[in-house]
Amino acid sequence: MHNRVKYLPNIVAALDTIPTKRPSIFWTSCATHTINLMLEGIGSLPRFKKILDQAKKLIIFIYAHHKTLAMMKSYTNKREIIRPGARL
Repeated sequence: MHNRVKYLPNIVAALDTIPTKRPSIFWTSCATHTINLMLEGIGSLPRFKKILDQAKKLIIFIYAHHKTLAMMKSYTNKREIIRPGARL
């Protein structure tokens, strides 16, 4: 993420000049990035932040205790919880 932030001013400047220099080029933002930004914004709202923080703490607890993790897997047909911040 840090590398992307470093180049952001250059990208914004390029996007400003594209319509004038190359009017035939059509640019659209990445849908995945846009959805991630929307979800981050929603997750920072006080109404949702508390429950998301509690869910993160629960997931950390489950993965930190092997007996709890084994019990969870026995009830979920050995499925994993996708942990916050984990990259797939």
